[in-house]
Amino acid sequence: MEITKLEAFVLKRIKFGDTSLIATLFSRELGKISVLAKGARSPKSKRGLASALEPLNKIEALVYFKPSRDVQLLSAAEILDDFAAVKNDLARFEAAVEINRTVLKFLQEREPIENVWKLLDKAFARLSQIDTDKLASLLLGFKAAFLDVMGYSPVTDRCAVCGGNLTGDIRFSPGDGGLVCGNCSVSGIPLSDEETNLVGRLFGRPDDALDIEIPARNAGKLRKILERHSEYHTERKMD
Repeated sequence: MEITKLEAFVLKRIKFGDTSLIATLFSRELGKISVLAKGARSPKSKRGLASALEPLNKIEALVYFKPSRDVQLLSAAEILDDFAAVKNDLARFEAAVEINRTVLKFLQEREPIENVWKLLDKAFARLSQIDTDKLASLLLGFKAAFLDVMGYSPVTDRCAVCGGNLTGDIRFSPGDGGLVCGNCSVSGIPLSDEETNLVGRLFGRPDDALDIEIPARNAGKLRKILERHSEYHTERKMD
């Protein structure tokens, strides 16, 4: 057993026993892990673990790591960023919770993925800065980029069936793996030219997905596409 320093986001926490907490972290070094903070809720505790383990915090943690153990022992934690601007605004807070829920649902234990870390770090920074009317676009961009870095990005630059140009009545078909041209489409979600372009931008450039502004008139259709594609390929909805 050795002490390991981690940079991590607090995804959730639960009470354990009379005075302790168990928190789920997404760390840069080890991926998603569970840690036990003994005595964190005790009135006599002076280590500040309870405040550090507040969900949505970004922390530096010292963990007694043992590979054979499912729940690691937390030794100390320091808040790097409490994202106060996010927590003090209901709309931003709800968006952050939805982002956290996505990471909790899709990532396996101890699966460090650097690109997911970078995406999460960038998304939380954006949450503190952008206007609230752009939060829906940010969420769609995050989920599209998340699917991409997890290896589930659909084909958007050509017909997923024949490999030809996207012409005619274009549809999005999760079963076929992405956008399908008018000659090949039998089923799927019909798309306008504007929606086809937005799908291509969201999935075609994951590094820029958080900055794409989605018109309100298109948001519902794009959410539907993300949910259908995610459910088909991962058996989990991005809700």
